[in-house]
Amino acid sequence: MAKILIVEDERDLRELIVLELEEVGHTTFEAENGQQGLEILTHQSPDLILSDITMPVMNGYQFYRSVKEEYPEHSHTPFILLTALSDRQDELKGLRLGVDDYLTKPIDFELLTIRVEASLRRAVVRPDQIAPATPPLDSNPDTTNEGKAARVNEMIALNDGRLLTGKFETISLDAIRDRVGDRWSAMSQRILTSAEAVVTSHLGPKDVYHITAKQDFIVCFADISDDEINARVSHIRDAVWDKLFDETDNEELAQVDAHAHTLSLEIDDSEDQDDRFHGIDQLIEQQKTVSQQTSQRKLHQVYHYENLFAVTLMNASGSPSKIKMLTFEQKFADLTRDLLRGGRWPNAFLLDLQKILFQRLLENRTLQEAFSHAAMLLPINFTMSKGEEARKGLTTLCHDLENNMDTDLLIDIVDTPDRIKTQKKSLMALPVGRKVQSLELRRTAQIDGLELGELRQLGVALISMRYDDVINHDELSLRHLIKMLEQAGTKFLIKEIPEGKLYEAQIRKAHLYAMRT
Repeated sequence: MAKILIVEDERDLRELIVLELEEVGHTTFEAENGQQGLEILTHQSPDLILSDITMPVMNGYQFYRSVKEEYPEHSHTPFILLTALSDRQDELKGLRLGVDDYLTKPIDFELLTIRVEASLRRAVVRPDQIAPATPPLDSNPDTTNEGKAARVNEMIALNDGRLLTGKFETISLDAIRDRVGDRWSAMSQRILTSAEAVVTSHLGPKDVYHITAKQDFIVCFADISDDEINARVSHIRDAVWDKLFDETDNEELAQVDAHAHTLSLEIDDSEDQDDRFHGIDQLIEQQKTVSQQTSQRKLHQVYHYENLFAVTLMNASGSPSKIKMLTFEQKFADLTRDLLRGGRWPNAFLLDLQKILFQRLLENRTLQEAFSHAAMLLPINFTMSKGEEARKGLTTLCHDLENNMDTDLLIDIVDTPDRIKTQKKSLMALPVGRKVQSLELRRTAQIDGLELGELRQLGVALISMRYDDVINHDELSLRHLIKMLEQAGTKFLIKEIPEGKLYEAQIRKAHLYAMRT
């Protein structure tokens, strides 16, 4: 495994990072500031450097420059910056300097290990490290279609006929024309250029990308595992979205759809390689169509026929609160979440699911009575908050439900993006802004960069996380988040707690707990 230098002035956090990385097999070296880090480099040669920014004696920016200027042997050593700074400009400053990645506190240790492994894989291989029996792909690859196709053939050969791919789709030309009129050509080129710059900046030296006739991006990943492909594609998608949103300041023009695929292919040595990527694109679309059709049937079945339950939220003392949550039986709640997260669903389809759910509520007298004296925490997929048309349909449904049921709706936004701050406009335009709202997290890092005061501005009174995500999360970071939320007047909810696991949830010291009794 790798040797990693950790430069962090907070001793407790540094020790947690050391413990996490050593548990997965890495060797670590520790320093309290950049100056100590430089001293370690005089007698150690780490494979990766992880450094805080705000430190005494020598901060992270100064340390990074000193490493690159004074230690040429580390010119290609991956460098990850770590900081609690919330201003996105600090992140951009680090990335402009040339650092490989950027993580913010409180640390999501699962994300940390993924980023470390990804940075190590992308590191440039020195000639003396290359094993003669397995030579790497050309370090100066042919960028013609024929050259790219040849490199794809090498990937297929090295992976027994398998190819890990990601497809990134930006807004269509017709949609751009509808939105900006005569400026559509210039805007299209601007979007394409910006997206290409981001995609290429996130690729390893052996990865291959291709732009289709529809201006979509197909990426073939050379050094990545099946378990990492989804996270890698999601990370690139979010980076593209951020870039497009920053440049256009328009959430509709910044549309990015992305999906990961594992394809089974044979090596194609034919003379005409121009159709190679067209064939890959067709396989991706076929796989996506079949997968979405199967998932669509399963989702319709669950929303139409599976039992719905009203679950009372308990406060820290164990007494019931005035909020109840609408949910399916546990196994079906897990299934719907996985299916919805696994596909990029059209808003029309998501709206159709909500219509089914709302109609069942209006037809179920038992559920109506259960919510008659309690506020209803209602799950809504984040995608439905994006775009005026999507919000319009959701607004109509919510008002119809309010008019036909004696209850307050608390919109619980689920499947929230990794970068919530950049999507504030979507959240602020939600249809029930005068009501209490809730955001569901998978990782605490999702609200990094979002000033806590902005939570109240958005109308967020609850931050929720599923029990399964909570127990897989670093306990110290989670408690730190809960304490910060408390100071901002926002409560933390642990939901979908399995039977008999209430105590394990309560030791995290959340404010509310949801467990079916």
